[in-house]
Amino acid sequence: MKAQIRNGCLARQAAWALIAAGLVSLGCTHASRPEAPTVLVSTPLVRTPDLRPALSPEMQAQLRPSGLPALGEGPWSANPYRGQDGVVETGRGVFHAACARCHGVGAEPTPEAPDLRRLPIFCRRLAETAWKDRCLSDVDRHFWASVQEGKVRAGVVYMPSWRGTLTPEAIWAVRTYLESLTPAAPARPPARPGHGAP
Repeated sequence: MKAQIRNGCLARQAAWALIAAGLVSLGCTHASRPEAPTVLVSTPLVRTPDLRPALSPEMQAQLRPSGLPALGEGPWSANPYRGQDGVVETGRGVFHAACARCHGVGAEPTPEAPDLRRLPIFCRRLAETAWKDRCLSDVDRHFWASVQEGKVRAGVVYMPSWRGTLTPEAIWAVRTYLESLTPAAPARPPARPGHGAP
């Protein structure tokens, strides 16, 4: 048993070494200081290239849509465009210009990103309106922070910060678009032979 555990740990260490070597070959560098080593195998801190698409003038226009009600200065405790059907189409355009590259055309899960259609799934199950509103407000704040700050874990950039690129109106329009999508049912693991259906 100990040999199996040890072999499993060695296999994970070898996998991290291969991942790190692959990142080095792709030109990724260490996240903190230029003089730091390129990759640390024991703690793979890498900096990925900017994941945002190149911004052509047409794309810049899509990322800063006009015709939306002005929001002024935040912070917002909830999506100010929630329930406004006219905002959905604008949000779809911004999503396709800025987000679909990683999150998929319909916000479906990809190897790079989660299923954004499922963000409010728990909130929709709540029967009491006050709790549902509070839950949606929490999801809204999480969404806002994720878009503004990006996603970085252990020094690896999984999602770039869109601060200064997307306006608050564009961010909330995307959120409204995502709320209009029907989430897919979660995938169920296949039944194990001889154990019947779950």
